[in-house]
Amino acid sequence: MTVARSRFFGVDFSGATGAGNLIWLAEARPGPGGTVELLTCRPASALPGSAADRSQCLASLVEFIAAEPDAAFGCDFPFSMPLPLGGGMPWIAYLEHFARRFADADSFRASCQSVVEGELRRATDREARVPFCAYNIRLYRQTYHGIAGLLAPLAIAGRAAVLPMQSAVPGRPLLLEICPASFLRRLGLYGRFGPYKGAAPSCHAARERLLDAVIDAGLLAPPAAGLRRTLLDNRGGDALDSAFAAIACHRALQEPGFDRPRTPEEAFEGRVYF
Repeated sequence: MTVARSRFFGVDFSGATGAGNLIWLAEARPGPGGTVELLTCRPASALPGSAADRSQCLASLVEFIAAEPDAAFGCDFPFSMPLPLGGGMPWIAYLEHFARRFADADSFRASCQSVVEGELRRATDREARVPFCAYNIRLYRQTYHGIAGLLAPLAIAGRAAVLPMQSAVPGRPLLLEICPASFLRRLGLYGRFGPYKGAAPSCHAARERLLDAVIDAGLLAPPAAGLRRTLLDNRGGDALDSAFAAIACHRALQEPGFDRPRTPEEAFEGRVYF
């Protein structure tokens, strides 16, 4: 099967200047009883040749993904835009024009706001109940740098297959859009234990309760003690979100037809897997 993958990664993404310390990668494999077994969890700055600097980090992340042909990566950023903002282009053509059309994240957001009033959401955003539209003030840098710095160099050069807009190809890693908040909503865990992102003791407690709830649901094998500390002690919740993204990625790979657009709209707008 061209879509079968023996390992999967969750990538909690960031478009910040020091993104290397904020992007986290959780590596996993199928575990006992249908669970996910977490193998590693680390910031992207720990990748070979990487650094805190966003440009250097993204270049290293591109090479890391391209060197994992038997893996799937669940990435937490919008892979595309609402169809009315696509200029009538196929998705790959939109990708090819993206960096030339938008000099930076601010010009990208300004262009989106000039086309439609308010914040337009994709069909998949509504289905997955994501917190923000792709060019929301809290998300647009993440969207811009995810598309320009990660998807474009991988998809245009054929170094990865971005689903469901592209077909799965043997010997290429798969990239899927993931939203940890949507994943938690699906499990009925979103907001159940209060805010989990932050340095307060209550946030640490919420991270611990979330992690244990996902383990109790049979989705994650209990991680080793060191990995558990990493997931809980990361104050921003990025490490924990990367683990959730890895689980959501694994679940997506089990869904019939996950590698194909379900509607013509999805061929451009993409799909949030949760």
